[in-house]
Amino acid sequence: MEKIRHLQTWMSDNINTAYRIFLLSLFALSAVFFTSRMWLPSDVKIQNSDIGTTRTTTSGTEITLESWQYNPSDHFMEAAFSYQNSSDTQDIQFISVAHTNTSKAVKMDTSIPYSNNGLLVVQFRNVPQNWNAISLWIDSKDSRTAHLPLDTDSASGFAESRGSADNGMEDHGANFFCDTRKVVRNSSLKSQTTLYYSLKAVDSEISKVQSQITQANKKITAAKLSIQQLTSDISALKGDQKYQTADEIRQSNSAIQSKTAQISNLKNGMEQYNLAIKTYQQKLQKLKQKWSDMKNGTYQSVSSSGTDSVGSLPPSSSSAAAASPRQTITVD
Repeated sequence: MEKIRHLQTWMSDNINTAYRIFLLSLFALSAVFFTSRMWLPSDVKIQNSDIGTTRTTTSGTEITLESWQYNPSDHFMEAAFSYQNSSDTQDIQFISVAHTNTSKAVKMDTSIPYSNNGLLVVQFRNVPQNWNAISLWIDSKDSRTAHLPLDTDSASGFAESRGSADNGMEDHGANFFCDTRKVVRNSSLKSQTTLYYSLKAVDSEISKVQSQITQANKKITAAKLSIQQLTSDISALKGDQKYQTADEIRQSNSAIQSKTAQISNLKNGMEQYNLAIKTYQQKLQKLKQKWSDMKNGTYQSVSSSGTDSVGSLPPSSSSAAAASPRQTITVD
């Protein structure tokens, strides 16, 4: 109680000083709050390629972004792409270059641990902490841009289109963007084995075939509903003919013929969809067998160069692969 009385006495004797200190403190805090941008969302334009974005390399390979994840604690990032080559070449070699918008002149530490079976994986190590956006450039090694400097306008562009910059060429590979405000953060993200990516590639193929089966079944269901409606319309037209004139009957007969032809076309389409489903189901069984053989370590495939493989091997394994043409994956 004695301390409280002393405080009250001091406040009464120094009310003007205390009031001025309070006002100055309030003004200073208000100034900091209203002038600082840390309280407001960033108004910088988001530079980000959405999942499903497709770009085309100089050689004509279509690359579609499937996922882009980031592990901040390990400064590790991984982007996965599906690809389809216009020339149907299975053995495609890719190169990648990446830059942050904060260090455009410095190439990031990127690598491609896997590029096979329609799956391309790009990894980023030592990702800087202060990055806001990342520009990733991908192209095929045998394309025309393989002879260009790798840090051309990928380092300075940061635009959705690379444009026609070097040597008068119209295309300069596939460019994708990742924004720190949009990237998926995954604290458990890490580099995986070749087997893991091989199984993931087959999983993707399985999902696509399952989707094709689903879409075909939906079309069959839609065709059945249309046939039911057309059949009902034909019955109604025939039932009304006893109340129609000769001209009206001719018109209704024409309508009946048109609807009958539509039913025939729909039935033919259903037959085609059923045949396609059988083919998809066979493909699905083959893919499941492929997945199982990969998992068990008995899968072998022949690349376009005549060498059996299960995906891209790390650089340290290249000499071993050359010495042994038969490569079998095993579970690590």
